[in-house]
Amino acid sequence: MSHADRGRNLARSHIVAESTGYTGGLLPFAVVPGSRLVALPGRDHILQPDDPAVAMFVEEVERFLVE
Repeated sequence: MSHADRGRNLARSHIVAESTGYTGGLLPFAVVPGSRLVALPGRDHILQPDDPAVAMFVEEVERFLVE
């Protein structure tokens, strides 16, 4: 079974947070039903504590958890 097939079989909603300069998370977003893509400003796929996108990431995760 491919990763895309596994993604289509997921029964829960997902949030895919990805920096605008890195596109590795676009496949999970594309194949998981009900997933939401959050485009974070930046070029790397790892958030650093002093990264301005951290506040946006935390806000989006909190919003996702209360939905």
